[in-house]
Amino acid sequence: MSSYTDYLNLFKWDPQTDADEEFDIEKALNENWDKIDKKLKDYITNMDKTIGDFQTSITQQIENFETSINQTVQNLADSISSTQAFHRYKLIIDETTENGAEVILPCNYKVGAEVLDVYLNGERLVKADSADTEGHYYEVGEKDSISNKIKITADWKLEDEDLLDLSVRGEYDDSE
Repeated sequence: MSSYTDYLNLFKWDPQTDADEEFDIEKALNENWDKIDKKLKDYITNMDKTIGDFQTSITQQIENFETSINQTVQNLADSISSTQAFHRYKLIIDETTENGAEVILPCNYKVGAEVLDVYLNGERLVKADSADTEGHYYEVGEKDSISNKIKITADWKLEDEDLLDLSVRGEYDDSE
């Protein structure tokens, strides 16, 4: 005798007991397909919604990422364009300085703008701030002012024939 499945209640043809009966296409196939379709409809509809929500979330994340990348690129471009000029200068010390002496440079730079690199005999010097005892020199002047001086920290001095290599990013006129 034929039976039904436990979960979806689909019709099951039993070949031994139903062998003499005519195969009922409506009952054995069409009703089963309708039951399957009905049960899966809600599941698939919810899946579509979930996939749609997922796509929306991913799209928003991609747009946020693109915005972030564009902003970073713009910031980088602004930074490069404002400091596109790069100049190198050399200064040979012609007499030994006192500890903590001011040194007049052959170039201008913007104080506090991180545009000046100073090398002594090939070794990069570290800029000090007012509380820093580890640095080698101070930038002389108010922040954002134009200067052509640095001050050596009080714990060392420049010797005769020392070579200062200076790198300045940007162009700075002392009339600004």
